[in-house]
Amino acid sequence: MTESVRPGAGGGTGEDAHERPTTTGEEPSEPERRRQERIAAAVVTELVTGEIPHMAMLHDFSSTGALVLTRAKVNAGERIELHIHMGEELEETIAVAGEVVRREPWASGESFWPYSVAVKFDEPSEGHEARLRAIRLRQEELGIAPTKG
Repeated sequence: MTESVRPGAGGGTGEDAHERPTTTGEEPSEPERRRQERIAAAVVTELVTGEIPHMAMLHDFSSTGALVLTRAKVNAGERIELHIHMGEELEETIAVAGEVVRREPWASGESFWPYSVAVKFDEPSEGHEARLRAIRLRQEELGIAPTKG
């Protein structure tokens, strides 16, 4: 997995989770895939396919995957990278590589973001939960926290 935190790379949750790798190399069962806590927070994100960046909005994040809202027409199995921009001035970027698990219409397609895209990270991306929880709390205080689509 490619994971990095890049200062200065500015570019803006339910409690179930994304897939979790198993130690046996087998595909995790549905209950195991839902053990990692998801943190819902609307965060500016780029979804990069090849070298092409697409606008996106992080909807929720766990150490093993994320759900993003986007206008990009990506397909299941496609390799992507997410650049998640954090901080009030978007001064910090987390980059994680993964695979698209599914793309579905979001909000009946009547939204600025017509698609939700579920991404399974190549490797767990840990250490960002506290920052995302703080963003979520601030969004709740402002009445702008994400909701289910």
